[in-house]
Amino acid sequence: MSFFEKLFSSKKHSVEDAGTLLLSLAKKRGLSNENRDPVLAWAIFKEFCLTCQFTCDDDALLWEIGPYGNAEKGGHSFQWHLVRQFIVESGEDEDISQVYMDMTFSGGMEEERTAVVWSYDIEGDFSAFFAAAEACPDFSLPQGAALLSVSVGLDKV
Repeated sequence: MSFFEKLFSSKKHSVEDAGTLLLSLAKKRGLSNENRDPVLAWAIFKEFCLTCQFTCDDDALLWEIGPYGNAEKGGHSFQWHLVRQFIVESGEDEDISQVYMDMTFSGGMEEERTAVVWSYDIEGDFSAFFAAAEACPDFSLPQGAALLSVSVGLDKV
């Protein structure tokens, strides 16, 4: 079975595979340190969320943006933080994992914008989540700022 057959199959994937699947999709679509395209990154994250299913008790999306200080480098950056959060309940405990795609832009923003959209706020509908994020006045990509990095990972919270 090819990568894309596996990725887009109706089979539910393990949460532990989420980071690898998102990273693999990003690489297959050409997102890299040499091709740091924020429009492509958003499209990849959207495709990943709308087509991949995972075995979990709760599956949610988060889009948040805002300026962040970077004291070590003596400046500020602006970040898009894209998250898919999974909750797996085991007995009385619950494990929370987040697969993320972070886009960090250089400073020099025309204005300091912040926004947060959770799929919980729109009854968990992923298509409605993406429509709400894209309709947000602060959705436009930072003007005059270079995309410094795109990172993908999976963290336990």
